[in-house]
Amino acid sequence: MGKKQKTYDLRELHKKKPKKKRLQVCALCYRHSAEDGLQFYLVTSRRTKRWIAPKGWPMKKHTHAQAAAIEAEEEAGVLGQISERSVGFFTYDKAMENGKSVPLTVQVFPLEVTKKLKDYTEKGQRQRRWFSARKAAKRATPPEFARIIRKFARQNAEPSA
Repeated sequence: MGKKQKTYDLRELHKKKPKKKRLQVCALCYRHSAEDGLQFYLVTSRRTKRWIAPKGWPMKKHTHAQAAAIEAEEEAGVLGQISERSVGFFTYDKAMENGKSVPLTVQVFPLEVTKKLKDYTEKGQRQRRWFSARKAAKRATPPEFARIIRKFARQNAEPSA
């Protein structure tokens, strides 16, 4: 006896399309402090108040790294030197205003902070704070982003000469 061949209803297959992952860009804001060593600058999300890094959508006429630096200025009120070299990716589900969630992949670019602004676009909408590498990794969400912080901290424990 031959194997029974499985048949599919094409209408059902089209309904079950895998969700396409969209890309966001993120600035991993850091500094080297003489007293405290390597520190990371995190902000709270506007709605859930979780500790995250500044992130947003890629922008036309800007590299992904430049877009991440613009997000850092708007969301965290910091300026600095952004690396064009990504240090990793993480994924998360972004809750949308319509109640649905969208799976996103986030590309992370390190930004060495050189200036903290008093006035910036999202001032009053978020908290912002410096954390040690250990505390930043404990507070940061999602866990994949915390792993990127820990790895970056291991690789950049001392300022380069």
